[in-house]
Amino acid sequence: MIRLFDPLAGDVRVSCRSCRFIVESTLWEDLGRGYISGVGYYIFTDRGGDRIERAALGPSGYLIEQSGAYDIFAPASKVAAFVKSRNPRRIAVNMSDEIGPADGLSHAVYQHLVKTLGEPYASRMVSAERLVSEFRSRRVASEIVVFGEAAGIAVQLAERALSNEVITAGRTTLEDVAWWLQDRLLERGPRFRVPTCHPSTSPVPTASSPRPRPAASSRATSS
Repeated sequence: MIRLFDPLAGDVRVSCRSCRFIVESTLWEDLGRGYISGVGYYIFTDRGGDRIERAALGPSGYLIEQSGAYDIFAPASKVAAFVKSRNPRRIAVNMSDEIGPADGLSHAVYQHLVKTLGEPYASRMVSAERLVSEFRSRRVASEIVVFGEAAGIAVQLAERALSNEVITAGRTTLEDVAWWLQDRLLERGPRFRVPTCHPSTSPVPTASSPRPRPAASSRATSS
């Protein structure tokens, strides 16, 4: 199976995911990133062995090339010959009507792919949404450890955010709490996104004041 950059489903023989450098693809992070100038393809092919063949046609750079995740690196211009040499029954690509992360293929790139592959391969393209969903829902042991650590950090931040360290009854708003959380997240680095904060100007409700009270003109100074 060949996946033109995205994982495929069923008896698909090839899964291919394509993306442009100017728009970060929905699976760009999951597939190892890589610098892309123009159009690039991440292709996964089931050739009947113990390992799925993994190719990056177009994506380059130290991180992806030294990761050990890919077997083949080549220019994006080789994609037609690459697919033809494997003659897949189906080609699963990253397009979907219902699953956002599996729908990273723009219409323009889809047209480019159809023109590049030509027939009979263009007619063999199907959605890779089922494979993408399964791929993203599974975690290796190291990821499970990181998720556990992230969950612990989220709990600690939530406990602090909802304590007297941050909240002053009658003065602190939900927006104040949300911004305090955002500041703590930024301290851990721009890519740390747990938990999600939704700012609001409503005062934090308390047991003694069940109904909303007017927000104070000054924001809480706790940090």
